[in-house]
Amino acid sequence: MSPDVLSSLKGYDLQMLRSLQLESDGIDLETEIVAKLARRRDYVFEMPVEYKPRTRAAGKKIRATDGLGALFALIRFRLKIAPKPADEAGLA
Repeated sequence: MSPDVLSSLKGYDLQMLRSLQLESDGIDLETEIVAKLARRRDYVFEMPVEYKPRTRAAGKKIRATDGLGALFALIRFRLKIAPKPADEAGLA
């Protein structure tokens, strides 16, 4: 079973986050982190959370289009070719 990227708690090591060379901000950021870690075959530990979904009247802001955006971001970052490190590319 695949966890829902947007509805769990995650903890990250700062050095590991910096090594990912993140490009996104906003809702795609978590998706980018998970996709890049999966590409590197790094372990992601997620803690499921219990919550009661809010209604639009109660302030719900996420829409189905946000889910589609997260899916496309996951595909984009998971399949993206990783850049070569500087020392392998002859730039170091």
